Amino acid sequence: MDQVMIDRLKPGRMLLVDTVEKKIEQDEDLKMKIALSRPHKKLTAKRIYLDLLRKDDVVSKS
Repeated sequence: MDQVMIDRLKPGRMLLVDTVEKKIEQDEDLKMKIALSRPHKKLTAKRIYLDLLRKDDVVSKS
């Protein structure tokens, strides 16, 4: 077996070991895949701004 790298996994970092594909995915690649898989534009298009709500529409607990 070839040694690819010797290092420790630092806080906030991810490492994926795929035993089926026999490959190791590093932190940057994993985070990019996750970021690209989420529909951020769709989510931000549906956001509601609090200052646009009417006071009659807001329910508050007394």
